[in-house]
Amino acid sequence: MDKNLKIFGFDRYFNHLISLYKKKRFPNKIILSGKTGIGKTTFSHHIINSIFSENEKFNYDNETKTINELNKSYQLVKKNVHPNFFKISSNNDKNNIEIDQIRRMINFINKSSFDSNYKIVLIENIEYLNKFSSNALLKSIEEPNKDVIFILLLNSEYNVLDTVKSRCIEYKLNLNNKYIEEIVNFYFKENIFNNISDSFKNYYISPSMLINFILFCNEEELDYKNISIDDFLKYYFNYKIYKNKNNINNDIKFYLELFFYNKIIKLKNSEIINLYNYFNKRFNLVNTFNLDKESFFIEFKSKVFNEQ
Repeated sequence: MDKNLKIFGFDRYFNHLISLYKKKRFPNKIILSGKTGIGKTTFSHHIINSIFSENEKFNYDNETKTINELNKSYQLVKKNVHPNFFKISSNNDKNNIEIDQIRRMINFINKSSFDSNYKIVLIENIEYLNKFSSNALLKSIEEPNKDVIFILLLNSEYNVLDTVKSRCIEYKLNLNNKYIEEIVNFYFKENIFNNISDSFKNYYISPSMLINFILFCNEEELDYKNISIDDFLKYYFNYKIYKNKNNINNDIKFYLELFFYNKIIKLKNSEIINLYNYFNKRFNLVNTFNLDKESFFIEFKSKVFNEQ
């Protein structure tokens, strides 16, 4: 069973957008921004299914905020073959949305829609738009077809071109700890949240990150109940987890920041602040220009943990 068939904590945003849709006032260009892993993609798919399945069997339940797994549009969107749906994700190897992806999207929106219904374009991680793809997208959203809806997802830790942002209505999504706990427990089908190490759960971490953290600890036979952020990172470096295709790699920037946050609070000295600023810039360069990650982690391990 898909664990994303239900949403938690976004009722106010959902009800507002669906109300606009029913009044035929749904904005055709929106940005959903929020912390990485907060559930922006899941929320988007619930909005999309509510619209697409309106006149179908097993349609979306707007009251319980639940997708019916038997719904035809849900199955087509899940397989990325729905005739009125187009999705763009960043290239994981390059952390980049390339202009060819935008060109294919433009070709899609210029064709007639199936059954004269809305076409929906979902673009994840718009912070990875480069200069050329941003400009190509800008031309499409400045004067969009009235039957096309653009849903752009932005991880709020990053920036996006003002020219793109200014042409969209932005909804800033956030979750309180109550819903984060509910999502984590729902995913694992047990009351697991309260057992997570205080080094992690006592800070605002998205449910996706906590789920990845627990799955990683279970796979590596680590004690997620008691592990410290220092020991977690040392394990990550020593076993070169960054070389594997593990979901924890998507969250490692946060764990590095959490490590420094703890040190800054405890030590309050300029040396640790300088190290944070240095490695934060280095990490951003590595990510932006797809540089060698291993040299970054070796240097971090050497300078921060004093280990070769």
